[in-house]
Amino acid sequence: MKTYTYLEFKTLMYNADVAILQRFGWDNEGNRLKIDGDLGPKTKGATYYAPEQAGQILVSVALAEVVLGAQERPLGRNSGPWVAKYYLQPEKDTANLGAWCAAFTGWCVRRAYGDTAPYSWGARRMHRRTASWEHGKLVPLDEAQPGDLILWSRDSAGPAYGHIGIVIGEDAEHVYTVEGNAGPHVRLYRYEKRHDLRMPKDPCLGICRITHPDA
Repeated sequence: MKTYTYLEFKTLMYNADVAILQRFGWDNEGNRLKIDGDLGPKTKGATYYAPEQAGQILVSVALAEVVLGAQERPLGRNSGPWVAKYYLQPEKDTANLGAWCAAFTGWCVRRAYGDTAPYSWGARRMHRRTASWEHGKLVPLDEAQPGDLILWSRDSAGPAYGHIGIVIGEDAEHVYTVEGNAGPHVRLYRYEKRHDLRMPKDPCLGICRITHPDA
């Protein structure tokens, strides 16, 4: 994947506001954001990959939603046109529809692979249905690659809860994802393979690979 410079990014998103730039790891002067201890885990940076350079259809779909500025409206309410779209209920754009990470992931999967692809409002169910799909399979955590679904436990919230996202890239030390409902915006995250993905509290439960012919 191509890693974009700040100037290339600004050219691509000429009308991006500061909040959107920050979601891609930049400040409004073109400096990379760094973890300073003041904002905690929300300052985790991420490398930005343009959708047209992704080289993987599910990654392209997910990144396009970030570029478009997908978010809750009002923020923090699990509601708004974007959330309703992911729930496949656009007419409920003013309702609080609940946690939407799985709805976002499922919407992206169907957008990429068609209406017969797995879909669920629950993170664990979405992961399970994709793994049991004819075009899905489980793979070891250390083999994550772009287009995989990644599932975390949410044991701190209860044994039935989970959180799911889409892997967009990886390197020797990190896994990069796009996630919905990890905050009010669809955004990018970076996780350390040796630490973040194996935390005893809310650990990563697994990776599911989609083997669809278009993947």
